[in-house]
Amino acid sequence: MRTATARATRRFSDQRGAVVALGALLLLALFAFAGPSLWHYGHSLHRDIPVDQAPTWAHPFGTDRAGHDLLGQIMRGTRQSLLVGVVAAAIGTAIGTAVGLIAAFRRGWVDAVLMRLVDVVLIVPGLVVVLVVAGSTHGTSWLRMAVLIGLVGWPRLARVVRGLAAGELARDYVEAARAMGFPPRRILFRHVLVNLGPAVAIDATFAVTLAIISESVLSFLGFGFTVPDTSLGLLVSNGQAAIATRPWLFYIPGAFLTALCVLVHVVGDGLRAALGER
Repeated sequence: MRTATARATRRFSDQRGAVVALGALLLLALFAFAGPSLWHYGHSLHRDIPVDQAPTWAHPFGTDRAGHDLLGQIMRGTRQSLLVGVVAAAIGTAIGTAVGLIAAFRRGWVDAVLMRLVDVVLIVPGLVVVLVVAGSTHGTSWLRMAVLIGLVGWPRLARVVRGLAAGELARDYVEAARAMGFPPRRILFRHVLVNLGPAVAIDATFAVTLAIISESVLSFLGFGFTVPDTSLGLLVSNGQAAIATRPWLFYIPGAFLTALCVLVHVVGDGLRAALGER
């Protein structure tokens, strides 16, 4: 295990693009989580700052018409978007992995029922479900948004895990473990899941990007974060009407949102190459 980890780390470090992307992503996370404690303007309304001001030394990203410092808002928005992306990906990965493993191990009617459940969830667009649920609530926290996105983002991984796990369960080492009387839990988690780890980890990385984009779309449509909280998607939505007159309100949050998604995607590509997945 240590040798495989060291080999994967070495392969990842050989990919300069992925290493640079990982470093930039860590800096962006530091900006989002530590920045607010160092910057004297938060994401909330400030009556003592000039409104509709283009970027200056005092307000590097400018201000909006209501009296928000855009730098403070982008720090908060990046933080919320990251939280939603990571937590939603973790929830979806956990559910998809569990469903796929159970379906492959139990087979028979359990496999059939679980795969039909996957089909049903795939048929109904996840975004529509989240829109309906989010629209029926007053205000949306980052945790609620992450849970909603995670609960509809697991079916594709469940199919992948089910197929890979079925192949692993047919191998000789599993039959030997069963013949030796190893309990099913040990076979699944100590052997099968370990061998599926690279594929699951890679899928989880790309799920972060998908969750961030989903949250941004929801906030853009008015079903995500609401004032006084914010996210990158909400900032882009609020700034679209001011592209011609106050372009900084649209393009700066849009650049951060694009950079966040691209960096996560590049890191995921590097991880896939490091772990030997095609």
